[in-house]
Amino acid sequence: MRIKRVPVRALKRALSSDPSIITSRLRRTKSVDLAQAWERFSPEERVRLFEALPEQYRLEVFEFLTIEFQKELIKSLNTSQLADILDDMAPDDRADMFSGLEPGLAEKLLLLMDDDEARDVRDLLEYPESTAGGRMTTDFVALSPGMTARDALSKLQESVKSEDIRNIYAVYTVDSEGRLLSGISLQRLLACDPGDRLKDVTRPVDRIKINVNQDQELVAELFAHYDLLSAPVVDDDDILIGVLTIDDMVDVMQEELNEDIAMRAGTEVVDFESGSILKSVRKRWVWLLTSFLGGLAAAVLIGFFEGALAQVTALAVFIPIIMDMGGNVGVQSSTVVVRRLAVSGGDFHWKDITSGELKAGLLMSAGFGILLWLAASWRFSPEIGRASGLGIALALAISTVLGIFLPIFFSRHRIDPAVATGPLITTAIDVVGLGVYFLLALWMVL
Repeated sequence: MRIKRVPVRALKRALSSDPSIITSRLRRTKSVDLAQAWERFSPEERVRLFEALPEQYRLEVFEFLTIEFQKELIKSLNTSQLADILDDMAPDDRADMFSGLEPGLAEKLLLLMDDDEARDVRDLLEYPESTAGGRMTTDFVALSPGMTARDALSKLQESVKSEDIRNIYAVYTVDSEGRLLSGISLQRLLACDPGDRLKDVTRPVDRIKINVNQDQELVAELFAHYDLLSAPVVDDDDILIGVLTIDDMVDVMQEELNEDIAMRAGTEVVDFESGSILKSVRKRWVWLLTSFLGGLAAAVLIGFFEGALAQVTALAVFIPIIMDMGGNVGVQSSTVVVRRLAVSGGDFHWKDITSGELKAGLLMSAGFGILLWLAASWRFSPEIGRASGLGIALALAISTVLGIFLPIFFSRHRIDPAVATGPLITTAIDVVGLGVYFLLALWMVL
């Protein structure tokens, strides 16, 4: 299956000639696809296109737009249009949008909304965006354990018809005070006999219920581990206050992946989402400065051993391979450890994480040391072979140790361990690896 291309040119022609045919042009276009193509229209075209969209389609497109494009439309639409959109948005999408607005603008928009909807926004904004509370939706159906399957399905139908709820994967039962009791998937509920009581067919949800303050990355891992489509969110008193669905977790996984990729590149996600050159430079220069200073340190180190290199020029031949191999081994080890730290959720013992990777790294260090020893001995001399072989073996061993223990050190001190895979670790490894190599050369060759 391929993503269908948005007919941008046809839509532009329709806007300039007859906007009424916009609906027919979008007959087979998904709202998310149109939202992703939004930047290909001019600001004036975007406003006209949005106003020409069918009402329900308009709401879906608005929810998929980035905060920048949402703010652009907010400034262009009249108060009646804005009120309808804000009241009808999914609570989690609406909260995400409000969290990116300036306080003054957010307060003005809240005054346009129904009191209940505005109260819901304020409640959700109290939770940090990176927590379950910041991701959950308050649109859910809570049922009594004494209800029959027939009554439960009837209540679900009413909720869907009135558009009080959109995505239903499971329903949950609560006691008279709202405390979460159990749950059942929609599929199993449909398979029940109409007269079955929910208390007899629902299942415990202790393993999948999520505290409202739980970090979103740990929530995403819970979804992946149990193959969940939805999960209940409770407060500290076990009161059911929201539901998380798989579409929210897919967004979280994508964000975490982008952050990991950005950290490995020595930058931040903002570089992928913003066209601001100055913002990009501000986010990158610190890490690039680290690499620059590390390069200067390596240059000073090479200059310090200039005499040895002048006497035995063959020693210089192996500098690139030691620097490159050391950096690669360190990044590989740190990447594996960072992943294990993430999966463990902070509950780990350092021996469990390091033992296997340490053995693998040391085995590879010995293997590549022997290979370079043989190659250098054949090409130059046994002395240079021993120095280069032991040099790269020790450099790779040190790289492995740094790659393993730096992420653990960062994690213990509540610093994002993904930073260890950036320029900081490769720069440190380059300097240390070269230093070890030159010291061995002085001892064994000169």
